[in-house]
Amino acid sequence: MTARSEYHHLYNLSAWRRRLRSEHLAREPLCRACLRRGILNDGTLTASRSRQVNPKRCRLVVDHVIPHRGDPALFLDPGNL
Repeated sequence: MTARSEYHHLYNLSAWRRRLRSEHLAREPLCRACLRRGILNDGTLTASRSRQVNPKRCRLVVDHVIPHRGDPALFLDPGNL
């Protein structure tokens, strides 16, 4: 079993879907990786800086700084996003 399938159920928690992800994006609406490269990207650009045409892909990924590996406390820690 891969880590994604093993821990994916955590992303269905209402604390993640309704609060943590949206609060993080409200505080940090631009992609950190893009900012390091001097690109202002709110999710509407692709990696090659062209406009994202697929509306389902026009959103930013909120990732964990320290991999949570299924630890709910680390997963739900707003300081780890």
